[in-house]
Amino acid sequence: MPMVPRHPRPGILEQDLGYNCYRIGQLLREAQLHHLRRIDPDLTPEQWHLLLCMWQVPDGLTPSDLALVSQRDKTTISRMLDIMERHDLIERIRREADNRSYLVRLASKSQQLLEVAQREAGIFGAQSIFAPLSNAEQELLLALLQKCRRGMGDL
Repeated sequence: MPMVPRHPRPGILEQDLGYNCYRIGQLLREAQLHHLRRIDPDLTPEQWHLLLCMWQVPDGLTPSDLALVSQRDKTTISRMLDIMERHDLIERIRREADNRSYLVRLASKSQQLLEVAQREAGIFGAQSIFAPLSNAEQELLLALLQKCRRGMGDL
């Protein structure tokens, strides 16, 4: 994983909880992008998150369902799905009951990518970032972040 150069920042930022959460988010995305590029050069972390959502529901999800679970607007989801379909990551299946709507599910290429990712322990990039923490500390951090999200109505 490429190392991010250290630039001097005002000390106040290093003590700011919001800034540190923001930076961890940036670092996680960069690490995840680096790892995802190893299995598919066109795959983005945002697309990966949609694939993970679809993996949990093999019969498929509607674009509205994907927008809801990924917390993205329908226009963004529509654009992402168009790109993912061009890269053979997803397939759209017309619903028999309503020919105007469709379900989105994983294409065979995505199934293979997810299987590769499962076999490679550090594919998500988080492993290296959270390596300095013990398992108990990682569990505590996750619980605290989830508590904050619940407090903000996100969970």
